[in-house]
Amino acid sequence: MNILEIVHRWADVQSSQGYNYIFPIPVSPHMKKEYCRPAVYRWMVWTPGSRIHAYYVGETENLARRIQHCLRPGNSQATNIRLKAYFEKAVNQKQRVELQTLVFEPFQVNKVNFSMELLGHTHIRRILENLVLVWLDAEKLSGSPLILNRVLEQEQRAKQQTHRHSSRPSQAAWVNGRADQPPDGNVEDCTGIAVPAWPAW
Repeated sequence: MNILEIVHRWADVQSSQGYNYIFPIPVSPHMKKEYCRPAVYRWMVWTPGSRIHAYYVGETENLARRIQHCLRPGNSQATNIRLKAYFEKAVNQKQRVELQTLVFEPFQVNKVNFSMELLGHTHIRRILENLVLVWLDAEKLSGSPLILNRVLEQEQRAKQQTHRHSSRPSQAAWVNGRADQPPDGNVEDCTGIAVPAWPAW
């Protein structure tokens, strides 16, 4: 088995020189200067002096903008809306929400180069994002931090399943792509030929 050890660390995002960014501080001029760049990042929810409660791992082409989206998510930004709600609840429980970026030494896999300078490429960032999630899954033990990515994935799957069930026709016939036919008995299609009604689910 080939073994690849990636030398890496997590660097704290700072709102000003020497001061770590803490949610929900607005994006500062220092952050706009230093973090308008691609990054693989992780939000960390923790209690100082105690333990880490949760992580959320992500990638972005502009970290300062991504932070802004988390602070003020648009109506269509479902993940940012859920993250903001979780972070606000954590803050109300006297927990701290901070942000870190992945810093790593250059490496190569099957002649594909990975380096900090190549984070502008979406596929490079996404590979690293998923690699970090695999690391976290491999380290997961009883009492380990919650991986919010997994929670959001489960919520999304449940929402999709609920939507599929609610959108199924209960006692309607699908005729030529329509579900507005009479609920019982035979119905006629566009040729006037009687076709059996769709059975109840």
